[in-house]
Amino acid sequence: MENPVVIVDGYNALLFLAHLEHNHPENYNFSVEREYFLRVLAKRRLKEKWIIVFDGKENALHIKRERGLWVIFTPENEEADEIIVEIVSGRKIGQPPLQLSIINQRMCVITDDRELRKRVKVARPNTEIRGVGFLN
Repeated sequence: MENPVVIVDGYNALLFLAHLEHNHPENYNFSVEREYFLRVLAKRRLKEKWIIVFDGKENALHIKRERGLWVIFTPENEEADEIIVEIVSGRKIGQPPLQLSIINQRMCVITDDRELRKRVKVARPNTEIRGVGFLN
């Protein structure tokens, strides 16, 4: 059986990790922790394609391949949840050469966001959903 595409709700995962480390989010350096998180994921990933989606602060969608991972930053007026639902729905994300389209593949979304979980199940009912504790 083909390995699933793993889609991670980036800041949702970082908030979970901050809680595990007993850090308050206001004291958490998200840019430093985000880079550490990506390095750890790059080392841990097996054969799956990993897509990590973060809320962005730029005007445009930003997609990059980093350490074998797809990393997406949303435009500032769009939440990561929207992009995750689009990916799960099979819509193309970004522009060539960094265009992402996942069709006819198993998917696993990692988030603790209840609303996002519901939206993913509506968009693609057979999607596996796991809590961010799965990353620990």
